[in-house]
Amino acid sequence: MMGPFLVLWTHHRVRQGREDPVRYRERFGKPSQKRPKGKIIWFHGASNGECLSFLPVLEAFEKKDPCLKFLVTSGTRTAATLLKKRLGNRAIHQFVPLDHPLFVRRFLDYWQPSVAFRTESDYWPTTILEMKKRGPLVLLNGRLSEKTYKRWAYLKSFFKKMLSSFQIIFPQSYDDFKRYQVFGLKNIKMIGNLKFEGATLSVDVGAVHKLKKEIGRRPLWMASNTHEGEEQYMVDAHHRLMKTVGKNLLLILIPRHKERLPAIHDMLRKKKMTFLHRTEGKKITDDVQVFIVDTMGELGIFYSLTNFVFMAGSLYAHIGGHNVLEPARLGTLPVFGPHMENNLEMARLLLKNKAAIQVKSPQKIGAVVEGLLKHPQETKKKAETVKSILKNINILQPTLDTIEKNIQF
Repeated sequence: MMGPFLVLWTHHRVRQGREDPVRYRERFGKPSQKRPKGKIIWFHGASNGECLSFLPVLEAFEKKDPCLKFLVTSGTRTAATLLKKRLGNRAIHQFVPLDHPLFVRRFLDYWQPSVAFRTESDYWPTTILEMKKRGPLVLLNGRLSEKTYKRWAYLKSFFKKMLSSFQIIFPQSYDDFKRYQVFGLKNIKMIGNLKFEGATLSVDVGAVHKLKKEIGRRPLWMASNTHEGEEQYMVDAHHRLMKTVGKNLLLILIPRHKERLPAIHDMLRKKKMTFLHRTEGKKITDDVQVFIVDTMGELGIFYSLTNFVFMAGSLYAHIGGHNVLEPARLGTLPVFGPHMENNLEMARLLLKNKAAIQVKSPQKIGAVVEGLLKHPQETKKKAETVKSILKNINILQPTLDTIEKNIQF
């Protein structure tokens, strides 16, 4: 019954720019590449953060056995770009099929993965239950939020069956571990958050050098992964900061969803701010007040331009924050709002070691940014603290050892 609706919905997303106009049929389980001979290991991550979590595991398998074949899937175009940059032809990428029996079976019948690894909280029952019939299934960096846990309590037996389909669940935090335990699961292995050893964002050094030359000595600040409602706070803060810091202050704005661009344009025009898009390919001249990054897979470049970045998605509880280690690994201090429910463990660690700043309310963003701009050396020193913290964390190897002990490829 849902099949025709999902097809129409996907076509609508293509028109919005949220699905690849050439490859959208992959969402119906239709392959766009030829399956190689031999065993295939399948890794899935919904978006960038999840994919960065599984990459160290995939690369460790690849190093141990260069003959292994890998299929990687994602749910977003940005993650597809990231995986292409990181893996090239070392893995086949497909967009993950929608969670409909016809699409899932078509996908699994064609690719026939020997083992499947899923990450975090992309719980699609049809896919999970269908894969269990065909081979081992592992959940890496499993996350079960308080909100999801409470909702699942009403259908506890069903979700217990779904979660029991995983041969191993590796929770990303002790809080997640405790919530999984309530379902009476026997397949939980608590080691730690793989994001602490996640892959570093790729950086085009040439592009960084070119942008730094264009910006020159101008002061700048950055807001990344902004969602609806958050852009207005950034624009308002920037408008005030140009009066206190200086008219030459530059804001680099990186919206999470590119369909937000028309609304962002309206906000900027109302404030009479000049702006330029990354996709325009033009030089950032002195009259540009806001530079909008509307490209995919370039976060590493822009995080390398500044000492700090405001990590959005953290102003609203229903979003719960994004991966603050991505900028931190590049020596950029993460600043975030009050809501980090989905990345609570890493936020706590950074705050404890004074390697991040938490803004208690949106109205205080401007004051925090101004303080950081006035003390660049202190800001950079805080960001560099993260590197020494991460050196002492060992999550990957115990995870690999547990997989090797329990899963036969």
